[in-house]
Amino acid sequence: AIDTFDRFLDHVQGGQGYNAKNHYLLGNFAPVQDEVSGVQLEIVSGKIPDGMKGVFIRTGPNPIPEHGHTKRYHWFDGHGYWHTLRIDPKAQAATYNSGWIKTGRYLFERAVGRDFFNGIGELIGFTGLAKALLSMPRKPSAAGLDLLTVGQANTAVIMHAGHL
Repeated sequence: AIDTFDRFLDHVQGGQGYNAKNHYLLGNFAPVQDEVSGVQLEIVSGKIPDGMKGVFIRTGPNPIPEHGHTKRYHWFDGHGYWHTLRIDPKAQAATYNSGWIKTGRYLFERAVGRDFFNGIGELIGFTGLAKALLSMPRKPSAAGLDLLTVGQANTAVIMHAGHL
């Protein structure tokens, strides 16, 4: 019932029309479509310096493109998606990888095949207030998640106990 109510409010907010002109879903900011692994990058000139060994990791929000963006999208909404660049001066190689962070929230939305959870972009006007009070608090439990497991994992990467 709460999902039906929330989908009605999505329609009232006109998410698809809003998102059709949303700069954070277009051009250079458009969602990344595919995960890639082990892409060897070409060193155009020179060589990788000996001291430049390591991994650069960038994480940020990336909505699932094929879900159609029925909810109003804000730049901070979207599932965690990371890009890594591994640099190895000994092998004179640079390798690129990217992919979604497989959180419970991501896996649930992939399974239902659409945007389910609420985001910042929806918190506008009376319908946004209705979503904040009635829909947002109930969505995690409806998906079998709790407040600790419903996060998007789209803002930072930390090292803890030797693991990312």
